[in-house]
Amino acid sequence: MFANVLRHTSRMPSKRIDATPEQMFRLGKAVLERRDELGLTQPQLAAADGPSTTTVGGIENGTARNVTVRTLEKLDAGLRWAKGSARALLAHGAEPIPIEATPKTELGDTSSLRAALNGETNIYRGPLGTAIEIRKQLDALIDELRELAGK
Repeated sequence: MFANVLRHTSRMPSKRIDATPEQMFRLGKAVLERRDELGLTQPQLAAADGPSTTTVGGIENGTARNVTVRTLEKLDAGLRWAKGSARALLAHGAEPIPIEATPKTELGDTSSLRAALNGETNIYRGPLGTAIEIRKQLDALIDELRELAGK
């Protein structure tokens, strides 16, 4: 029974957002530019948690008259935009905020670090220090990123 509930809730309709032709044009242009910037085809965007190729095509070529909240969320994910960027772009022309690739670290297996950060254990000592020390460093980096994004 629980599986049936999950199956039905995952297919619940997303709220449609009616947009003006100008808003849809602006969204389509930004989607095409970001896709080109990332070197993604429409199928690659769909595979990267983005909307279907049909939906992306409609947005990019201007035939889509409205979008759903879920489509905007998928655009954010697939185009590596900060959450809410596509919706802000559509609503009032805000520039989408790109999320750059996370730099790779040399931590190796981070499962014990993740457990420590999630409060499952406080025993972690790695090449960068204890979990508490690492958490402080991460918090400082997050604050710095937020500051940069606000500029």
